[in-house]
Amino acid sequence: MATRYEDVVPGTVHLVDLGGDMHTRHLDENKDIVLVPKPSTDPEDPLNWSRKRKLLAINMCYVYTIGVGISTAVQYSILVNIADDTGITVAQLNLGTGLMFLFLGWACLLWQPLALVYGRRGVYIISSFLCVFPVLWSAYSTSKGEWYAHRIILGIVASPIESLPEVTVPDLFFAHDRGTYMGIYAFLLFGSNFLAPFFAGWINVAAGWRWVMWFGAIFQAVATIIIYFFMEETMYFRGTVEGVDSEDVSNGTSTPVDAGIATTETDEKIEMAGIPITVITRNNTTTIPKRTYWKKLQLFIKMPGRPSLKQLWTMMYRPLLIMYYFPCVTWAGFVYGTCLSWYNVLNATASSVLSTVPYNFSSGLVGTAYLSPVVGAGLGALWSGWSADKLAIRLARRNN
Repeated sequence: MATRYEDVVPGTVHLVDLGGDMHTRHLDENKDIVLVPKPSTDPEDPLNWSRKRKLLAINMCYVYTIGVGISTAVQYSILVNIADDTGITVAQLNLGTGLMFLFLGWACLLWQPLALVYGRRGVYIISSFLCVFPVLWSAYSTSKGEWYAHRIILGIVASPIESLPEVTVPDLFFAHDRGTYMGIYAFLLFGSNFLAPFFAGWINVAAGWRWVMWFGAIFQAVATIIIYFFMEETMYFRGTVEGVDSEDVSNGTSTPVDAGIATTETDEKIEMAGIPITVITRNNTTTIPKRTYWKKLQLFIKMPGRPSLKQLWTMMYRPLLIMYYFPCVTWAGFVYGTCLSWYNVLNATASSVLSTVPYNFSSGLVGTAYLSPVVGAGLGALWSGWSADKLAIRLARRNN
């Protein structure tokens, strides 16, 4: 009997096949490693792309992360300088940062469904482009109201940085090596936030705090141009559910989850813990025509099998239901938010504490103090991502 969809625990996949009994695709270099998800026969499937093409795609995701990460964090080492020049208190500047972080999280409910339905490329480019304007506006702030306004707008338009790269990595890579690329993303996400105050501090010493904001806007604009010309769409709709389309654990037979379903697309409503989940299933894989470079520059593409507009609206409120029905998800978010709160504590205190007695640091030295977390972020994120992949394979081989 094949594995039934409702019997599979989410996240359960078979990473190794020591006996060679599973009738599915395996890694060429290590024959016992199973390719999860099972790639299609379509050469335009991102999982089937050449390594060079994959690396270009993920590096464009990283360019976006660095651009948005720097443009949203350039002000942290010069808060005292901004306060002295504008009359906006450091407390009010920090409140603006808190508002930005609030909308960085909640605006994902808008951007993520758009990316899941219409494509990743367009969301990346639009978000990156829109980030230029609130950062540019911040150079002309004269009141706390203006500061709050552009921080809120920046939080809304920059929010894909918090969730979309986590989708792009599985678009391009199999389960056994995703940790490495997720680790690089995590390092660039936090590393860019720590490097930005370093550069900002010395720019302020040389040219003033407004040039810091202009630098952030220019850097963001350059990142937008780069990803517009070199980022490729990685969205691809599959007819199977990851981890369920490979085999029956008991007898090694292969049964795709959508076996026996008509070739026409159908909407199957599944009730899971009271949450309506719509799954689009197909018995065949739709081949995407190869597109020219100029067609690849389109922001969005109409891809067969994408969710309907009704499903788009469902995606926007479904995370709220998941938080209610699955407390562990809420707890994970709470833990992540708690970690970010300490990052805000650092940003709120570094400039005001280090620039006064007994330290009397210049803004450049305040920014230099941010280099130490870069080392920590690098060691933690890069090592943990790579080691997670190795450990997962090792444990899977032991449990096989």
